[in-house]
Amino acid sequence: MTDNPKEVTKTRMENALHFLATSDETEAQLHSLYESNKNKTRAKFDTVAAYSEGGNEAKRNAAAYEHEDYKSAKAAELLALTEWCALKNRRSTANMLIDVWRSLNAARNKGQIT
Repeated sequence: MTDNPKEVTKTRMENALHFLATSDETEAQLHSLYESNKNKTRAKFDTVAAYSEGGNEAKRNAAAYEHEDYKSAKAAELLALTEWCALKNRRSTANMLIDVWRSLNAARNKGQIT
């Protein structure tokens, strides 16, 4: 029997606790990957802009934005950001589920709900 995703049950709360306990390192790794990719993207942009030929700074920057090395670095940065944010959102949902379960359980213990 599968839990209804709209119900806040003890099993779902326990699963959320387990998920939070086991995803700390993964979140840290994804955050680190994103930061690393962000720095690589900036370095790639700066390098391409510095070695672009002719023109003023605006033209060199425009050339850097269109360079394939920059575009692939930016794509890797955005992918890492997406993965990190998705995990953060799942962790946030787990935290909210635990908070709701605790509130419901406290109300049950007080006899406010059955």
